[in-house]
Amino acid sequence: MQLTSGYYISIGDPSLHPYQSPALACGYGDLYVCDINVVGSQAELAVIDQKAGFPQCLADTAYTSGQNFGPLTGHTLCVTTTDRIAVCYVTGDTTQDTSAPVNGLTMDVTVYSKH
Repeated sequence: MQLTSGYYISIGDPSLHPYQSPALACGYGDLYVCDINVVGSQAELAVIDQKAGFPQCLADTAYTSGQNFGPLTGHTLCVTTTDRIAVCYVTGDTTQDTSAPVNGLTMDVTVYSKH
């Protein structure tokens, strides 16, 4: 999946289709990318410094509000809502690259039910 600046995903949506953020409302959704160097979530977000799976994401409660991360390639973003966990392994990150035509993340995403 590719998630670019100005878009978000909802992990409750089975298609994981990226949606455009509402006008002037960047910072919306379960996982979003805004402008340069801004990644975040309205859900609980944990960042693991390696490839991780469901057990690690379930156990990691060091939540962050997101925003200014270093390069995320090779990291796992764990997005947790009340009933789901998305394990997002970042394979490419252009959120810090001012010369990139589009700022965003390329990820392998798997969504698990907590029930």
